[in-house]
Amino acid sequence: VKVKGKNEITTLTTNINQMLNEINELTHTVLQNQSRLYEIKLSKDQAQILALQTQINPHFLYNTLNSIQGLAYQGKCEEICTAVTALSYMMRYNINGSSMTQIKSEFLCIEKYLQIINLRFPNRFQFHLSMEDGIEDYEMPRFLLQPLLENAISHGLEPRFPQKGTLTLTASLNSNSILHFECRDDGVGIPPDKLQELRQKLEN
Repeated sequence: VKVKGKNEITTLTTNINQMLNEINELTHTVLQNQSRLYEIKLSKDQAQILALQTQINPHFLYNTLNSIQGLAYQGKCEEICTAVTALSYMMRYNINGSSMTQIKSEFLCIEKYLQIINLRFPNRFQFHLSMEDGIEDYEMPRFLLQPLLENAISHGLEPRFPQKGTLTLTASLNSNSILHFECRDDGVGIPPDKLQELRQKLEN
């Protein structure tokens, strides 16, 4: 606001103008800080996704290569071809540039992983994969599900030996249009005290 003269109104107007300038500067600073915080959060989220993508368990790779070596000693050429093809597919899928993928692609990677598991543990497990119709092209973080299945097999099903075990993976869309994945096994389960501790951590 522009006012000429040297009266009280002029002084008041000058003070108001100065206050408006300060408010404008503060607003600009706040917006800049919010923008920086958003960028930091976005970078953190992207880093977490990248870390997840690089989490192919070294033990899984080591055990898979050992299994392939064992198949080679036995002269099982067809099984070796299946294992190497599945493993190379998983490696290519994992290092693909995009952090997101379609559900159908993620499920295909899971199928390759389970092929390797079946070669390592013949006739030990049954696997059931199901996907709700119409969601196969929905996007999700790449390589999100394989660690879940690996944990279910390692900590749930393997300890059941010599009994067989079953693992089920389902994908669906809930009533709030949110993707829902469920990995369920009939393995040894979690001790009650450990389960209570995990639930408490989740609640906190």
